[in-house]
Amino acid sequence: MLGKLIKYEFKQMKFVLLVTAIGLAIITGIVICLGIVPMWIFGRNDVITEILAIFLTGISALIYVFILLVAGIGMQIYIGVRFYKTMYSGIGYFTNSLPIKRHELILGKVIPAVIIQTIVTIIIIASGAIIFFGYTVSKDGFEDLMLNIARLTGGMLSDSGIRSLGVVLGLTFVGISSIIQIASITMTLFLSATVGQLFNSNRILMSVIAFVVMNRVFSAIDAIIRFIIELLVDKAYTYNGSAFNLIFMILTMALNIIIMVICYTVSYYIIKNKLNLE
Repeated sequence: MLGKLIKYEFKQMKFVLLVTAIGLAIITGIVICLGIVPMWIFGRNDVITEILAIFLTGISALIYVFILLVAGIGMQIYIGVRFYKTMYSGIGYFTNSLPIKRHELILGKVIPAVIIQTIVTIIIIASGAIIFFGYTVSKDGFEDLMLNIARLTGGMLSDSGIRSLGVVLGLTFVGISSIIQIASITMTLFLSATVGQLFNSNRILMSVIAFVVMNRVFSAIDAIIRFIIELLVDKAYTYNGSAFNLIFMILTMALNIIIMVICYTVSYYIIKNKLNLE
C-alpha cells in the first residue's frame, strides 16, 4: 500500500515538477543568450563591448538568482500546502480513512516530496553548471575549461574539508548531506502543517508561524553547535580550517537526522491522537 501511495503522490506532483524544469530551462537559455552569447560573438576587445558584456551579465545574473529563489521557495510552499490540504482539509477525511498505517501515510507523503525536491536541486545544479561552462568558454576558451572545472571542484572539496576522501567519495558525501538536509526541511514542513491543524481558526497562518519558529530554534541550535566546535577544535581550526568544516558538516548531518526523527515522532503522535480535521 505504501508503494501505491508514493506512486499516487508522484503522479499528482509531476505537473509541478515538469513546469519547474521547463521554467529553469527557459531561464538558463535566457541567461546564456543575454550574458554569454554576446561575449562569445563580439568578444571583449574594447571598452564599450566590455561595459555591455558586464551590464548584460549582471542583469542576467540577477534574473537567474531571483528565479532560483522563486523556484526553491515556491517548491517548499507547494509541498507545505499540499501536505495540509491532503491531510487536514476536507480531503483529509478521505486520506486518513485509507486502510494503511499512520507510519505508511506519513512516509507516503514525505518520500515523494524529498525525491521531488532532490530532482529540482539537481536541475538547478545542472543549470548552474551549464552557465558556468558557457561563461568559462566565452571568457577563456575551451582550453581552460577543464582546468577551471578542476580548480572549482578541488576548491569546493578543500573548503568543506573532504578533499582527502577523493573527488568521488567527497561529492557522494556532499550529496548524501544535501539529501538529509532536504529531508529535514520536508519533515519540518510536515510537522508545521500538523501543528497548525490543531487550531480551530487561522490554521494555515499558525502552520506558517510554527514553521518559522521551528526554523529559528533549529538555526539557534546549529549556531550553538558551531560555537562549541570552534572552542573544542580551536587549534585544528587555526592550522587547518578544513578539519573544522568537516567536523561541522558531520555534526550538522547528525543534527538534521535528529530533527527528522523528532518531527516524525511528534507528527505521528498528533495524527494518531490529536487529529483535528476541518
